[in-house]
Amino acid sequence: MRNNQPITNNEKRLSVVQAHVSEDVNQQVASIANLSSRFMKQADYTAEKLHSLNPVSASMRDLVEGLKR
Repeated sequence: MRNNQPITNNEKRLSVVQAHVSEDVNQQVASIANLSSRFMKQADYTAEKLHSLNPVSASMRDLVEGLKR
């Protein structure tokens, strides 16, 4: 109840929708964090491979490190 007035059906529906939206947003944030972590791991792997292929690629590794920041 709000100020001694009953909660309306629209307010109940809004509350349910807000809960679903909040859950969806949380899932999307977790998914983005997972993708970001995978991207960083791939960037590290790529930098290591570049470095092992050619000593000149150390500058490429530095570039990749710079992009990660």
